[in-house]
Amino acid sequence: MIVVVVVAVAVRLAATIAIEIVVSEIIAAECFTTLAWGKVQVSMRSVGVCGSDLGFWLKARLAERTLNGPRMMGHEPSAVVSKLGPGVTHLKVGDRVVIEPKMVCGLCYYCKRGLYNFCDMPLNKGCIARFTCVPAAMTFRLPDNMSFDEGALVQPMALAYYACERSGMRAGLDVLVTGSGCLGMTVILAAKAFGAHKICSTDVLQKRLDFAGKIGADATVLVKPDEDPESAAKRIIEAMGREPDITIECSGSPSATSTGIFATRPRGVVLQVGFSLDSISIPLVVATCKELDIKGNHSSVNRRGGPREVRVPNEGGGAG
Repeated sequence: MIVVVVVAVAVRLAATIAIEIVVSEIIAAECFTTLAWGKVQVSMRSVGVCGSDLGFWLKARLAERTLNGPRMMGHEPSAVVSKLGPGVTHLKVGDRVVIEPKMVCGLCYYCKRGLYNFCDMPLNKGCIARFTCVPAAMTFRLPDNMSFDEGALVQPMALAYYACERSGMRAGLDVLVTGSGCLGMTVILAAKAFGAHKICSTDVLQKRLDFAGKIGADATVLVKPDEDPESAAKRIIEAMGREPDITIECSGSPSATSTGIFATRPRGVVLQVGFSLDSISIPLVVATCKELDIKGNHSSVNRRGGPREVRVPNEGGGAG
């Protein structure tokens, strides 16, 4: 029992601006008894802190999700496999891994159709803990040349990759990425891997744009917080030399969504990835007259199957 108290420690968000270090009864019960079929126990090495974690921490809500009780935090983990449950054959103790954080049921309408990002019963326990227990099917081996800290970036990178897929991105297209935080940066990297011809990044902070330029943005535009979206769109088009084929909105800013609608070429795509806490107003008549495809994007889905390991695409060489 003493062992459980020591190793089942986790970080839990109890209320707005209140974090507790607790002994998790859930982790203790799952990890330190006989493991269930298809489960593995993992020892955490690095966990990223996402903007959604900060949203829950500061405002107790994120988009349609509200913090209704204590919540275990963290969903960008890398770890080491420390124990195997029955039925696990593709992993061994000591494997360095990353974990897809959606601990879904596998039985609901959406899971059976491969759309597990809409699972009716998400079972995410949070990963900021010394140990946790996860489905082996959601666990992927890290390449030997990838550190644990880099592994913690695999989850946001997977989201960016999925966003590029959802947008219909392919080689030769011009792409606008609005918002140059972590999500926007990973979308730039993913777009580069998909073979985008020209990538333009926007933000309200110059230091973010400076970094975006270093990792692959061909053009950057500093947008003023109170700038008119149509005016910002004109400056973006001038910087790119033409209207983008695709806009991927990563900031959650209502004005950025409108800017993307004004900037994107007729019959282009505007993909909303960033979350806004409030309802927004957009120039729908512009989107209608330009026949834009406006899409949402929620989390990510691994549709490829195959070997349960992380594969890093070659920069600019396609996303295969």
